[in-house]
Amino acid sequence: MIYLIVGRREQGKTTLGLWMLRRGSAARAIFDPRGLITPWLGGEVVDTADDLPLAFQMLNQRQLTEVVYRPVDDVSVAFRDFSRELAEWVRQDRTRGLRVLVDEAGFVQLATTDFLWLLRCSQRDRVDVFITAHRPADIPTDVRAIADHWLLFPIRQEHDLRVVSERCGSEVAARVETLPAHHCVHWDDSRSAWDVLADPTAWYLDLQQGVPYA
Repeated sequence: MIYLIVGRREQGKTTLGLWMLRRGSAARAIFDPRGLITPWLGGEVVDTADDLPLAFQMLNQRQLTEVVYRPVDDVSVAFRDFSRELAEWVRQDRTRGLRVLVDEAGFVQLATTDFLWLLRCSQRDRVDVFITAHRPADIPTDVRAIADHWLLFPIRQEHDLRVVSERCGSEVAARVETLPAHHCVHWDDSRSAWDVLADPTAWYLDLQQGVPYA
């Protein structure tokens, strides 16, 4: 499944993405260009591409529960390296499920060959991908077109609201424009249905605390 988490700054996009990512026992891989996410116990931070293959191997062998890639070099190059490891995971047909969080999509070019391959070719019941972004425009049309779920925090910019309206309908766009802080609309694209997540305390987590949810 592909989840797009979009909205203004400091509304809870990353923490909601983490809450969704960390539910269940699937392996977890996180692209963290801002360096804000602390891994859970059993997780590890990686900051160079040279260390990624071993980290993913340990993740697959259950020696790690979570890999947080916090690149110190060029972020765009780092994302290509990260995407290559994700695609390799799926190509090897590993039986263990995988959940991926790409935080702040505006930092990178999402439409890399490997990342698009991952989105289009992985099995929905085995691989979940969560993408956070400030604006719909930060996410390429090719990705938006195949997303299964949109989680929309307050959006005020007119062009962004038009994109929401075109995809999710004018009623959703109107609701998103008037949402209180830290609330979001969940649009299920498979059912063309939506609801409001109005209790941020259910999924809030301090990003600097590597502590599992209660």
